[in-house]
Amino acid sequence: MERAVRAAQFRYNAALDDVGYTFERGLDRNQVGRLAAMEFVRDHKDLIITRSTGTG
Repeated sequence: MERAVRAAQFRYNAALDDVGYTFERGLDRNQVGRLAAMEFVRDHKDLIITRSTGTG
């Protein structure tokens, strides 16, 4: 995993601990945590994100 991340040459280092859960963003901390657990992958389910993405 570390090798893949280095090879990707991401511009920024990011972590879930850095996510801002302000009211304006409308993010649910519990839902983000469930998504981060990646159980949908293990359960062979799809994930569709349907809101503004890439806005900060």
